[in-house]
Amino acid sequence: MKTRQEVKALARDAMAEQRGNSILLLLVYMFAPQAAWAIVVMIWTVFALFMLVPGAEVIGALMGGTFMLVMYIGIVSAYIVMGINLYGEYIKTYRREKSDIGMLFSNLSVNFLRKFGGMMYMSLLIFLWSLLFIIPGIVKVYQYFFTPYILADCPKVTTTEAVSYSMRITEGRRWSIFVFQLSWLGWGLLSLFTFHILWIVYAGPYYYTACAGMYVEMRDAAIAEGRITRGELGLPEEFPDIFTKDEQSGRRNNGWHNPHDDRGWNSPRRGSGWEDEDSRRN
Repeated sequence: MKTRQEVKALARDAMAEQRGNSILLLLVYMFAPQAAWAIVVMIWTVFALFMLVPGAEVIGALMGGTFMLVMYIGIVSAYIVMGINLYGEYIKTYRREKSDIGMLFSNLSVNFLRKFGGMMYMSLLIFLWSLLFIIPGIVKVYQYFFTPYILADCPKVTTTEAVSYSMRITEGRRWSIFVFQLSWLGWGLLSLFTFHILWIVYAGPYYYTACAGMYVEMRDAAIAEGRITRGELGLPEEFPDIFTKDEQSGRRNNGWHNPHDDRGWNSPRRGSGWEDEDSRRN
């Protein structure tokens, strides 16, 4: 399995191939809610005018309040689902597939309840575990880390299955995910000094692409180790999507089709990187 440094290098190269799209994806995700809320406020002013009409104050206040509440719930819900769509597009970027900014919006209606329900279910579990102590809640955050990526990448997986499969993929690798995120602390601090401009134009797209790469690599390693199957995820029983046809041919001759074959590229016995970090820790 690829090391953390290799995944980040691949993510950086993949992002560079679609730098414009990578930046625009993040920009749209960051500012779309603000634009939507600005439109809502302008519409609300129409209801506010009713409150200036004698005898219509109560009706205007009720209509305006109801409208604002419904719009607030709608915008927050759409923003959560848009985040999952964002992860899906960065997964494409890491695979060197063409990302599409329009998919952030056009995919909102695709499996909306499944995506939204999955995030709510995950958040509820983390909240309940956090009620015990802070540490169990933090552990669960990393166990469920790939839930939104699974929801984005595997449309046949249900909300509860996404959480369960994330636990199986991250088994033994939670510390690696923590270290991976910790490695971005420097970029975050630098972005503060540039009023987040650095985050928008470079560090942010780089981070999201690298996280998508971490998901792809750990998912494929979990499949190779027999902790989860491609069938359970609803993926074709073929090769990881990041491989080209030439690479797939090479993997076939190197034992890819057999997850327990220790000759293959992804054998746990020959692995490096994520596994080695956990082994050193233990």
